[in-house]
Amino acid sequence: NAAAAIEAERRRNGPFKDIFDFAARFDSRAMNKGTIEALIKSGAMDSLSRNRAGLMAGLETALKAGAAEQKAKAVGQLGLFSPGELPVPALPAVPEWTEQQKLQFEKDVLGFYLTSHPLAQHAKLLETFASASIADLADMANDVPVILGGLVSSVRIKTDKKGRRFASIELEDMNGRVRGVVFASVYEEMKEFIAENRIVFVEAALDKSRDEPSLKVNAVIPLEQAAEKLAERAILRFQASELTETKGKLERLRDIVARRQGQVWLVFSIESAEGCVDIRAGEAYRFHPAPKTVEAINDLFGPEALSLRGRRRPA
Repeated sequence: NAAAAIEAERRRNGPFKDIFDFAARFDSRAMNKGTIEALIKSGAMDSLSRNRAGLMAGLETALKAGAAEQKAKAVGQLGLFSPGELPVPALPAVPEWTEQQKLQFEKDVLGFYLTSHPLAQHAKLLETFASASIADLADMANDVPVILGGLVSSVRIKTDKKGRRFASIELEDMNGRVRGVVFASVYEEMKEFIAENRIVFVEAALDKSRDEPSLKVNAVIPLEQAAEKLAERAILRFQASELTETKGKLERLRDIVARRQGQVWLVFSIESAEGCVDIRAGEAYRFHPAPKTVEAINDLFGPEALSLRGRRRPA
């Protein structure tokens, strides 16, 4: 196989210098273009260049140069150059694939993510607004409402008996996978958010009528709308020593939230040397956490003074 052939060649003639050296040392019948593309996508060629997109863009040139070198070697026409010492072209200067593209290629080739996980960079947001992880579902009761955050890894569009389209999806988080059904009425409203490799939150009822837990999806919420749709509380932190200064700020805070009244309870978290005291503000301070509103509050009290919270996870 390819791995054994690469290892044997490396033992015989030493490490590969670059993609051009690699291509020159293998006959195309032993190491074809598709195999090398898979090696690049999986990250197996990262020792030759950290830019996988550059390796892919330069592969055709490398294969042609390698074939020419092998042909010249076969007829004794390398001239002044020894095998592997012909002038080496430069790889094309192309932008590297995005992290999401790299991870998707790894998954396509290997069947799993190798260097990271698409959800890793969103871990804090997922932890904040998901009421459970997929691993928790096995210990939860039938029909309990849950909010899960994850990657839509599979979508199958089907038609019900009335001719309406609905979706069967698979959602994965860092702890597992679960299947779910998005019935026709919900699908029609949410279909723009239901796509493979999209990161979303789903509000669902847990279905434990079969061997494996599954979901009856009531809503699909894209990542960028999570704070506005799923926040239930907002924690505003400040020091007890700042209370005198904070009094004036609270008046301005009330003006800010009055312009965007909504469903989120505001909790003042007052910190001191003795500990922390949480005080829930009254109805007048309930607000809608639009990005500009959150930004205005943080401008008033300091960066990241305000943090949003979703539904509390079960103990």
